[in-house]
Amino acid sequence: RSAMPGFMGRKLCPSLVFVRPNFKKYTAVSKEVKEILNDYDPNFQAMSLDEASLDVTNYINDHRDSLLEFLREQKENKAMKEYRIPDDEADAEAISVNSNNATSASTLSSTTTKNDQIQCKFSSTPDETCLENGKLGTIVAEEIRRRIKEKTRLTASAGVACTRTLAKISSDLNKPDGLFHLPTDRVLVEHFLANLNVRKLPGIGKVMEKMLNDLDINKCKDVLGDGAPLVLEC
Repeated sequence: RSAMPGFMGRKLCPSLVFVRPNFKKYTAVSKEVKEILNDYDPNFQAMSLDEASLDVTNYINDHRDSLLEFLREQKENKAMKEYRIPDDEADAEAISVNSNNATSASTLSSTTTKNDQIQCKFSSTPDETCLENGKLGTIVAEEIRRRIKEKTRLTASAGVACTRTLAKISSDLNKPDGLFHLPTDRVLVEHFLANLNVRKLPGIGKVMEKMLNDLDINKCKDVLGDGAPLVLEC
């Protein structure tokens, strides 16, 4: 798996061959990717060489007509998963799944509903503009992924949601070379978070996960309900 320590890899596969890194090449390719991202959000946030977060709301507003036309003509996107709640209220699952064996080389997360012109606040009734922006955000994300592959021959996984944090989480849910969309719908977002393992939250690693599990906190719903102050003493 990605980021596995070398000694663990060697233990699992004694014949493992290590390839010397080439950070000069990594940096050059990363620059090419960032040039593409800049076309959609000049203020994008680069998390690392191969990860970035974009707010594409302004881009959507400027290209709404052409994006809507493309959306109407688009056939089913088999590389995308979209979050939904099953009719039987069982654990949430995704639809339109088509995983492949490509190697995911970079991650991008796209927020689509926050700027000075459009403030999409959660309410009991989903805002139609926000829902539309989310769908158009998937079109933008697919275009970015296509351009990255054409330019660098590398694949990219993407997440589209209403906040940067949710988009980052979503970008990790359909790898490799896939897209995950979390619609801007309060019910869907709350259900998504309630069933989300705490390890999926940015900043929570293996050690913190174990500490939370020892407190019977396994999913986000374990703290969304009967929450209480928590003090950790070192």
